[in-house]
Amino acid sequence: MIGRYYLAVVILLTASISFLPAQFHEFDLDQIDSADYYTTPNSVIRGIGISLGHQPLFSNDPIARMKLGLTISRPFYSLISTDNNKIVGVLPKFDFGFLVTANLIIRGSLAAYSVGNDITRITAYGGTLFLNSTDDKPPWTINILLSQLNGPADIALRSTDILFRRKYQLAGIPFFLGFGADFYNGRATPDILSAKRFSGQTNYFYISEQFKVGNLFSVGVHCRYHQEIVLLTIDLTRELK
Repeated sequence: MIGRYYLAVVILLTASISFLPAQFHEFDLDQIDSADYYTTPNSVIRGIGISLGHQPLFSNDPIARMKLGLTISRPFYSLISTDNNKIVGVLPKFDFGFLVTANLIIRGSLAAYSVGNDITRITAYGGTLFLNSTDDKPPWTINILLSQLNGPADIALRSTDILFRRKYQLAGIPFFLGFGADFYNGRATPDILSAKRFSGQTNYFYISEQFKVGNLFSVGVHCRYHQEIVLLTIDLTRELK
């Protein structure tokens, strides 16, 4: 148990350092170099899509049906030059869920914040299904979230995220592994003359850990890996009894 607490401190400190220099993710594509007008917007839309698709770990505890969460995600792009990374930052969300049946949670997300002249609005809805397990191992879960980002003049986006994940244990330390795909469809306008639509699919591997802080809340640290994007997410969740 002590070893797990040390591991929790290391993971949380490492993840927190990655967020320290970041501000809110900007969507003013006029800031990017003209030579990257088409590679950067596509990468940004892909990264925003996978960020919107984050779904906190909610349990199917029947005593605590109402679930609340606060999420901060930070994408790291491999195809965006250092000069253009100045628009990259964190995306915050407020998450909520409700246990409808023993194996089904309906969930959603909301966010609204201002960066520069843009007011960004995020809405999302979906659900988590706990599959029946034929052994003593924790069940697989299917997590689906449909998200929409509106407001910024230069970017609009819809995404559908599907994640399969399961709880494992190694040397007494529980963690979550999974895989998923994010399907995105967006519009980017890097200048007034060149509006362009982008759509595609981002397949990723998923790993996470969650630590309880007394009886107050839980802290989750999540990583989604794609060859062009690494998404780090920290969330705080509370399940109300």
